[in-house]
Amino acid sequence: MFSNYTTINNVTGKIYCGVHDESLAGEYLGSGTCLKRAVKKYGKQAFTRVVDRLWKDQDAAYLAESMIVDAEFIARQDTYNIFLGGSGGDGGDIVRGKISASLNALYATEEGKASAKSRGRKLSTTLKSRTDQELKVVGDRIRSRLAGRTSVEKEDQILKFKATMAKKTSEELALRNRRIGEGNKDKKHAPRSQECRDRIAFHSLGRVHLAETKEKMSVAKREFLSTDKGKATHKKQIERRNEFYATDEGKVVLAERGLRYKKSVSENKIICPHCDRSIGAPNYARWHGDNCKRRK
Repeated sequence: MFSNYTTINNVTGKIYCGVHDESLAGEYLGSGTCLKRAVKKYGKQAFTRVVDRLWKDQDAAYLAESMIVDAEFIARQDTYNIFLGGSGGDGGDIVRGKISASLNALYATEEGKASAKSRGRKLSTTLKSRTDQELKVVGDRIRSRLAGRTSVEKEDQILKFKATMAKKTSEELALRNRRIGEGNKDKKHAPRSQECRDRIAFHSLGRVHLAETKEKMSVAKREFLSTDKGKATHKKQIERRNEFYATDEGKVVLAERGLRYKKSVSENKIICPHCDRSIGAPNYARWHGDNCKRRK
């Protein structure tokens, strides 16, 4: 026999509605996450479970539950239910909104910040303890799950992310970037594959930095390159680039870039008003115009 039951908190008056197989032994109050937390806080003796109706069929019990625990029910402040009844765990937008509001309130406190930092350290330690093969298995699993999404779903996710970022203030974005920077500090990353670079390029498509942001990035880069670490990093980048250009693939890339540059220069020539010569933009800025020798 399956039942629709109501568990009541005798201290606060909050309730939880669910479905249970009454043939199973043991004192059962419910399996909801919020209910379990309340039981841990107040103790089992503070709760009473009342059987509202019995059913021979489990599907009938879930159908009855879906009619009771609807969106309006879980939105109430006097219930422990966070998922729609009979839905198998899909709480919908209301539940996600509740979870989001709760987490935002938690992480705004010093205790919440310390908890998040502690979880981050634990996760970092766990990942570092895994072998390359284990990490590859996890990565393949995630990629296979993401591969099932259509291009429209991927695009929707990107648009949602960009919309979320657009709502944030410059201070919030700066704080987010600092947190990411601190988390990535002293990490050693393997060279990115072409597939990874393509993904980064796709997600960065259409991103436009504000003039203020560009200036900050420029200042930060200049400051970094002025340090010993920055100079060493720049030197390594030049060495890696020269090594790449020495290979057959690098020579092809270099030749293609040269052709694109020549094409760009040839298509964007400027006529000097003083000597009437057709000059590419770089040379024009340096040797012609106001700097032309024939200028009167």
